[in-house]
This record gives sequence, structure tokens and C-alpha cells, in this order.
Amino acid sequence: MRLKGKESMGLLTFVAVLVFAIVVIGNRGGWNRFLKMPEPAPVATSVSSKTVDAENEGRLVSVQGQIVTDHPPEDTELGLVAKNAVVLARDVEMYQWQERCIEGVCTQREGWSAEWIDSSRFSEQIGHRNPDRMPLESKRFDAEGIHIGAFQLDIDLAIAEIGFVSRPIEAAELSANLAASFSISDNQLLSGNDPTHPVVGDLRVRYREVPGGAATLDGIQKSTRLTDPSATHPTK
Repeated sequence: MRLKGKESMGLLTFVAVLVFAIVVIGNRGGWNRFLKMPEPAPVATSVSSKTVDAENEGRLVSVQGQIVTDHPPEDTELGLVAKNAVVLARDVEMYQWQERCIEGVCTQREGWSAEWIDSSRFSEQIGHRNPDRMPLESKRFDAEGIHIGAFQLDIDLAIAEIGFVSRPIEAAELSANLAASFSISDNQLLSGNDPTHPVVGDLRVRYREVPGGAATLDGIQKSTRLTDPSATHPTK
């Protein structure tokens, strides 16, 4: 089939534009960028924890040493101190009425919840009332003056690199008031008269911590600080 004059000119114009685009993109390195493999993650430079070298400013460095604090994290409300940690987290749950509705049919049952549940919104409120608030809330407590050698250690980096672990609770740590209000069961504090049969309003408290001590951390050097690399762009 032979193309008419206008159709033939249109086809030639399209081909010319396509060839021009390929040449321009190629000259500008477009194909190279398209086909280029992602750059490997930067490798941390191992440095001494004893001194901070200004030459490494903005770079990803690896520091090995002992993590120490000026003041360890403390739950001031319950009087519990995590002496060998940099972060202490208190997780609180309350035994409450909970409502579940499916296709207009609602049922109520008791269970543990980390969030306060407003029972005034229940379809059936009689006999299903929760306390007006959480008497104790989940909270995080950070140590002050965290160091690994000569470096000041950012909390976010410690959490990202080390992570949280379960923090045991010892009876000797509890004050007289706390011991009178809570019992220890399965590594958690439980309020109420019978920990095995909780009632609405009872609390369950667990602790987690980011431990200190010997560690190897990779972070971005910013002056004397060691920061989380995920929040910054290291210098190559």
C-alpha cells in the first residue's frame, strides 16, 4: 500500500522527531541515568571513640565504646530508675469494656486496651461503663547526657541501632506505695486484688528499655554529636 503525500510527510516528521529525541537524551546521559544501577550504601569509617576528628564532619562513622549517661532514665511517677539504659519506655494497658458492631448488631466484652475507650458511645451503656480516663498513661523517659567516648549520642540513633528490649521488674525496686498498689506477675505490674481475674479499671504496666554498655554504632558526625543517618545525607 502506498502512502499519500501528506501521510508520508507526517510519518517522516514523526521518525525525525523520535531520532532527535533519542540523540538528545543520549547526549545528556539520559540513557545512562536510566540504566545506571543504584549507588551502594556508603561504608562507615571506623574512628576512635576517644577523640572527635573534625576531618570526619558530616561523614558516616563507626564508633565502638561504652555508652554512659550523666543521668539514667527514670519513671518519676512510679519511682523506677533504669540505671544501665539510655531510654526507658512504660507501656500501660487498662482492663475495659469494648464494643464491637457488625451490621448493626453490637456486643460488649471486657479486655485489655492501651487506649482509653469512651463507653458513653456504646449502644448499650448499662453495666458497661469504663473509668473516665486512663489513670496512668504510656510514656517514654530519656536519659540525660548520653555519651559514647568523646561523642554525644543522639537518642534516635540509640533507638535505631540498639533497639528496645524487655526490662525486668524486681520487687526490690518498688516503693512501699507502689508495692501496696501493684503486684508483679509475668514481668509486669498488675493492679487490683486478683491479678488472675482482672476487673474493669485494673492496670497492666510493662517496661522496655534501650540498654547502654558496650556497643558499636554507625552514625553521622555533626560536631561532637553522633546522629541518626536515616535523618541526614552523609558526605561521601
